[in-house]
Amino acid sequence: MRFEFLHPPLDHAVTRRNNLSCVLRIATAAGAVLLTGDIERPAELALLSRGIPRTEIVIVPHHGSRSSSSREFIAALSPAWAIVPVGYRSRFGHPAAEVLERYRAAGAKVVRTDLEGAVHIRFGAGLQIEAERQRRGRYWLQ
Repeated sequence: MRFEFLHPPLDHAVTRRNNLSCVLRIATAAGAVLLTGDIERPAELALLSRGIPRTEIVIVPHHGSRSSSSREFIAALSPAWAIVPVGYRSRFGHPAAEVLERYRAAGAKVVRTDLEGAVHIRFGAGLQIEAERQRRGRYWLQ
């Protein structure tokens, strides 16, 4: 397993605090996941300018906000999975419908924590992704 700290660079100069989020890529023989925090388009562009490798799973930046997940960023990552970490009935309206559509149009399967619960990612002989509600369902339905 390899961990790569990608952002922010040591010489960072940002105007918005969201763009100070730590971006970490975890790579294994089975695949890679990109943890993006709350980065927005300027940080995405900075990552693209430094070269960002393809990754199988992306934790969607900024809860699926309109200020993140540019077409260029998604195209460079070419993820198979897009996991949206968002609270149920987000008061900010996250995730944005157009952001979800960009991931789907790029061929990513979208998993939302507000609808599907916690997401379990397992790297072993292969890549496994399973949502909590898929694993256990609601207790009153069992």
